[in-house]
Amino acid sequence: MKKEIDGHDKTGTFTKVKELPEGRKAIGSKWMFAWKTNETGLIVDFKARMVARGFSQIPGIDFHHSSSACPSAASIKTVIAVATEKGKKRTLTGM
Repeated sequence: MKKEIDGHDKTGTFTKVKELPEGRKAIGSKWMFAWKTNETGLIVDFKARMVARGFSQIPGIDFHHSSSACPSAASIKTVIAVATEKGKKRTLTGM
């Protein structure tokens, strides 16, 4: 967990504030944990991530713009065409 906190400090992901403006609340955070096990069920890898609870933000007050990278239909069609031409296996995944 220390490694995760140090990483956020290094990149400036979170900002420490002493005092918030009147009527404002800090965005909370929580820890997410994941682990990988081997065939016998023994934990072989463990990760801890601190994430912001952004769903508590108010549009127009806490943020003014959000975006998500999304490929255009033409880009997707091009990738599918090239993969088909090269005989590559294609898999559809939703996120």
